[in-house]
Formats: sequence, C-alpha cells, structure tokens
Amino acid sequence: MKLSKGYLFVFLYGLGATISIRVVGILAISDIISILLIPFLISRRNMFVDSRFRKLLFFLFLWFVATFISDIVNESNLINSLKGFFTLVPFFSSLLFAYWVLRQNIRLIIPFLLGYSISFLLSAGFGIDAYYQESLARNNLTNASQLGHYSKIILWVIASFINGYFVLVYYKKKPKMVALILFILSLFLLIKGVRSSFLICFLVSVILLLIEKQTFNIPYTGKSWTKKLNKKKGVFILFIIASIFISKSLYEYGAENGILGEEEEIKYRLQSNSKLGLLSGRPGVVIAYYAILDSPLFGHGSYARDEKGFSYEAGTMVTDLGQSMDILYDNIGEEQIEAHSHILQAWVNNGILATFFWFYVLFGIAGKFYRNYLFSKPEFFAYALISLLSLYWSILFNPFQQKPFLAFNIIFFVVLMQKKQIF
Repeated sequence: MKLSKGYLFVFLYGLGATISIRVVGILAISDIISILLIPFLISRRNMFVDSRFRKLLFFLFLWFVATFISDIVNESNLINSLKGFFTLVPFFSSLLFAYWVLRQNIRLIIPFLLGYSISFLLSAGFGIDAYYQESLARNNLTNASQLGHYSKIILWVIASFINGYFVLVYYKKKPKMVALILFILSLFLLIKGVRSSFLICFLVSVILLLIEKQTFNIPYTGKSWTKKLNKKKGVFILFIIASIFISKSLYEYGAENGILGEEEEIKYRLQSNSKLGLLSGRPGVVIAYYAILDSPLFGHGSYARDEKGFSYEAGTMVTDLGQSMDILYDNIGEEQIEAHSHILQAWVNNGILATFFWFYVLFGIAGKFYRNYLFSKPEFFAYALISLLSLYWSILFNPFQQKPFLAFNIIFFVVLMQKKQIF
C-alpha cells in the first residue's frame, strides 16, 4: 500500500490506541480523537446504509438504555453512573471511526495494526500510559519492568504484531512461512504460560498448514479457493477439535512436570484440585455467575461494589479451600464486581439488556462470517481466523478494554461481509 495521508492518519490513530491519559477518567488518545470526530462521522453520506452496522449501533443503544435503567434501579451514585455511561461513548465513536475508515478501503486496517503494535510496545512495554503509571504508583514501583511478568508483556507485544500486521501483510505472499512463525510463537507462548494466545496461535498455525496442503497448486483466487475449502469444513472442525485436545494436553504435561516453570506448576496444581479445574484460572467468570444469579434483569449498576461478597463465594468454589480464603476476600464491599469478560461484565453491571450487543457480535457478525464468508477472501483468511478466535475469547474471558482495537476487529468482519467493497 502506498504511503498516503489516509494511511498516515490511520497509523497515528492506531499509535494512540493503547496510550491513555487521564481526562476525567482514563481515555486512550485514539478514544479522544474519535469522540471529537463524532459530528463529522455521523454526517457522512451513506454512513448508515449497511443493515449489520445499523443493528450493531441499535444494540449498543440498548446497552446505553440498560445502563441508565440499571443505575436508577440500583440507586448508583452519580459518579459511577457517569463513568458507566461514558465508558460506552468512546466505544461508540471508535465503531463509527472504524466503519468510516474500513468502508473506504478495508486494507487501511494494516496501518492501524502497525500503529497499534507500536502503541502496545510504548504503553505496556515502557509504561508510557496513565493506567500503567497509576498501577506503578499504587504498588510503590518505579518502572514498568518491576510491574511483574515483564517478559510476558514483551511476548504479548510480539504476538500482537505477528497476529495482526505481519499475518495480514505476508500471508498471501508466504503462507507456509506465516504458519511456521505462528507455530514457533505458540511454543514461546506455551513456555511463558500465556495460554489463550498459545491456543490461538497453535490452532491457526496447524489449520494454515492443513489448508496449504488442501489448496496446493490451486490458483489463489476467491472462487476456486472457496469452492475447494467449503467442501472440507467438516474436516476442519474435526481438526480444530483434535488440535484443541493436543494443545490442552501439551500445556497440562508441561505445567505438571515443571517444564513451564514453578509459577505455572503451582497454578496448574491449584486449579487441578479446585471444583472447576482450569476454569478457576478465570475466577471472574464465577464471580459473575453469583452476581448474575442475584440480579439477572437489572444487574448491580455501573462500577458496583461487591457488597454481598460474590468474590468470596467464588474464591471458595475456585480454590476449594473454604474459610482459609478469608485473607484474600476480607474486603467485602470495597472492591468492584469484576467479571473478567465483556459479556458477563455487561450483564453484571447493567442487566440482561446490555448483553444483546455482545450476543449480536458473537452470532450475528462473527458466527455468520464463519458460516458464510470465512473462505471467500483468501488473502484475509489467516488474519480473519486469528481475529475470530481472539474476538470470541475476549468477549467470553477478557475484561472490556482497548476499545479502538476491538472496534476495528468487529468492523473488519462487518465490512468484509458487505456486497459492495473497495479492495
């Protein structure tokens, strides 16, 4: 892609995607840019002609409504209510910006991903970020390397670059090389105990090698490529299941025998002895389970405190240590209810109406793309597969953050499914 003003602008936007500053709350620089552009974006001609994009915004509007209702029902204080409402504003603006950019040219996601990778390095690797600076201050630390797991942070930065920019640029040119590098990266991620990224990279690398074998000597065009691979969807599903089993076995063997280090061995043995097994690595999911059961319709309000001790109940179930967990969960009412999941956090905070947005992303966008469009654009296949797996994992198991990247990830699929595209 030739360097242009548009390329440079999107690169700079990506460069600010994870570098945050405190403006009332903590906002990424890219959040601020897209918020300032809202009047310009909503005035663009043909901005809302795509039905999927309109539905996406409609369900986001329902989330706004759910936030308002939940905070009234729960009598949330004004500050938390405002924080809950304005958490969604930058996400709304990021979706508008991403759609405006990618609808003009979907390949503009490339400079965004390059800028995002550098942004990730500056914010997480060097601590040039309000969130990391405040984390350091709370823990009386002096630099990001002392924050803990520094080598994991660097590995996340490398994985971000490879899974984004590198795969998108080089897959069409060197598919075998991309598959091999993803496989090597998955081994490093396994050794460092970054399980989610290991699973995604391992699965994608194996699938790419399988596809390369199936499509050998087939012209790299949409019709012939798609026709061949659509006949093999059942084989790929079985292969994915087998790959998940193999990757899980690799992790368990490495952790149990100390190959992955003492920290992973201790974590694995603790989780293996809990009632929930490896799911105990995400205790926020269990906290959300208790919180949702307590108030399924309206949630507990924006930034609600754990007044009823859901985290203590979850800690008891996860570790199976009962009352000995008092020392870890003795601040009932002081800590926020953290679900560590996009969809569960929305449900915990704002009730069931807030989850409709994420259900639509999971099934109406990502699910439909997998069923009908996964093999339709060969050059985007590897990145689309990584993005699909990452999107599902994030919605189910990660906290709601990095809104500009998440918006570009979702809109990428929306635009790729449109009938009229500019490539």
